[in-house]
Parts: sequence; C-alpha cells; structure tokens
Amino acid sequence: MECRGNQLNTKKESEKAMGKLTNDMTILSDKIVTLREASQNFIIGLQSNVSAMQADFCKHRGEAAEKSQADLTEFTTDLKSFRADLKSNVSDIRDGFWDDHINMGNEIKAKLADYVSSLKQSVKDLRQEFADDLGGARQAWLDTSRLGPSRFEAGVAGPEEKEKSEPRHHVKVKETKKSSSRGLSKRAKK
Repeated sequence: MECRGNQLNTKKESEKAMGKLTNDMTILSDKIVTLREASQNFIIGLQSNVSAMQADFCKHRGEAAEKSQADLTEFTTDLKSFRADLKSNVSDIRDGFWDDHINMGNEIKAKLADYVSSLKQSVKDLRQEFADDLGGARQAWLDTSRLGPSRFEAGVAGPEEKEKSEPRHHVKVKETKKSSSRGLSKRAKK
C-alpha cells in the first residue's frame, strides 16, 4: 500500500508540475487507450460469438438438411408404396369387376336361355293343345255316327240326290281329313 500511496503522491506531484492541460490530455489519452482495448476485446468477443454462431448455424443447417433428406426419402418411399398399393388395388378391383361382368353375363345368358326354352315349351304345349282341340273339333264335326243315319242312309232323299251328294260328301270328308292330318303333322313338327 505504501507503494501505491507513493505512486499517487508522485502522480499528484507531477500533476502539479505539468499543469491542467497536460493533465486533461493524459486523462483523455488513458480513456482512449481503455476504450480501444475495450473495443478490441468487444470485437474479439464478437468475432468469437459470430464464429460460434456460424459453426452452430452450419451444424444446425447440416442436421436440418439431413433430416429433410431423410424425411424426403421416407416420403418418397411411402409414396412409391402407396402407388404400388393403389395400382394393386385398382387392378384387383378391375379384375373383380371383369369377373363380375362375365359372371353376370353368363347368368343373364343362362336365364334368357331358360326363359326362351320355357317360352318355346309353352308355345309348343299351347300349339299341341290347340291342335288336339282343333282335331277333336274336326273329329266331332265330321263324326256322323253319333248323329244317326243321314238322310241318304235313311232313304229320305231320292236316289238322284244320293248319287250327287254322296261322292261330294265323301270327297270333302276325305280331303278334309287329309288336309287336317297334314296340318297337324306340320304343326307337330314345329
């Protein structure tokens, strides 16, 4: 302390000897040196901080780039998988639709074939029934045995009428029977 005290005393003595202007210049010079050192220390600290921030930024940017690349790769992989699944699903749906379409077509064809067959059979049965009914009606119409003896057979008509009428009657009956049997056989074939 004595040493410091001696320095202060020396400084005071030199201040008295130098004058006020010299003293102010010394104080100003000391402040400039102090501010310069503080400025240099600030710049060094700032450079250190900026370097640390740059290194940290580069590190974070690299990590972000790696993460983005990993996310992008994962997204691309997921997208490819989704596309493959979608393609497979669409293919399966299309194949199922095609199978259903073929099955439905076959089912409709079978039903239509059954319907046409049933319709043909119904028409055939109706035609046969109609032919049988028509044949029976013709047979009933032509069957003279149920009506009893005809006028010719009973002798009510004269011999001239009997000769004129008889061949016509027999011819018509024969022709009618032949034509009706032809018609029936043609219809039965259909």
